[in-house]
Amino acid sequence: MPRLDDQHSQREAVALLRDGPCASLSREMVERLATGGNTFNVAAGVTIYSEADAERFGILVQGLLRVYMHTSDGRQVTVRYVRRGELLGAPALVGGPAPVFVQALTDSTAYFMDLAHVRDLARHHAAVAWIFAKESVDRLYDVLEELAGNTFATVRQRSFATSLIWRHRGQAAAVC
Repeated sequence: MPRLDDQHSQREAVALLRDGPCASLSREMVERLATGGNTFNVAAGVTIYSEADAERFGILVQGLLRVYMHTSDGRQVTVRYVRRGELLGAPALVGGPAPVFVQALTDSTAYFMDLAHVRDLARHHAAVAWIFAKESVDRLYDVLEELAGNTFATVRQRSFATSLIWRHRGQAAAVC
């Protein structure tokens, strides 16, 4: 029997999916996608995924997450920020675990769906598979833009962009 907070988060996840990335799917299909998921509440600063973890797929219900990579000497590069209503882990549905880390920048709530169930739906319903293909391409383009910014922007431009993100981080709890 699902916990009460899982049921509430599932309803909220369905609403976010229907208003966002899964708007082209029927209500029934979106509800099927969200069936059997779990709510994950996390405090700011906590790493909720590391490259050694099994893949997960979900939607951010509340908060702000940072997806990043790091080197053995401790340097880090952010490859994406995940905001309310955005999917997390779509490329891993096909490609397996990603070599990234995911950290909560604010107190956050994610709704992670049953991976085997979601994969099965995608294999049998082209419209579902198309949603995940589009999401994967969007993530690829985001990474390419971030790479270009890190490669071609001046130190001053990168510092300014980082300061805007950190300034926004202080406001993220109210915004997200």
